Amino acid sequence: MTSVISGEGVTSEVLDMVTEEQLERLGISPLGRRLEALKLLREITGRLYTYKIVNDPIHGHIEIHPLCVKIIDTPQFQRLRFLRQLGGSYFVYPGASHNRFEHSLGVCYLAGELGSTLRKRQPELGISNNDILCVQIAGLCHDLGHGPFSHMFDGKFLPVARPDKKIKHEALSVKMFDHLVESNDLYSVFEKYGVTEQDRTFIKEQIAGPLKHKSKKK
Repeated sequence: MTSVISGEGVTSEVLDMVTEEQLERLGISPLGRRLEALKLLREITGRLYTYKIVNDPIHGHIEIHPLCVKIIDTPQFQRLRFLRQLGGSYFVYPGASHNRFEHSLGVCYLAGELGSTLRKRQPELGISNNDILCVQIAGLCHDLGHGPFSHMFDGKFLPVARPDKKIKHEALSVKMFDHLVESNDLYSVFEKYGVTEQDRTFIKEQIAGPLKHKSKKK
């Protein structure tokens, strides 16, 4: 089967992007066999990368994609260890010590589960491993822009410090994501795992919504 697909110009780097329609054109039938072949291809491509295992306090042992690990290992992401998720509640309830770091790992995992479930239930959407990876990265990085004590920072501090601007942590997360990639020179790492500049835009738009592009002056 691999040789047949290779004849169509599909390499191992994009095996997870093979669609049910392509398999049909290759003469693979019935539909059940094509769906089984797609599942097998995705399992194979999933093993091409070495995932790290993290013992999450809520979800148990979860797999972290190596590109996500590269992001996690940056100073910009590590700072989330020291940001309380529940603001000043920690001073009243000592058990409320949750931080943005562990929260972001959990969101990354659940984002991947969501993407995988959609792909399984709606194969006609053509969701690839790359799509799911982008959703995972968005989940991982969605809180990069939080300041000390999380929402207390953007809800109480920023309006006083910058009353002239309405600043949301989602917009700051996008700026921090760009800074994280540039300052740690992760462009080649993103490229290694097939995440393009367009994919990075997709990631940022999942975090903060459609990006505003400056119109060119005539």
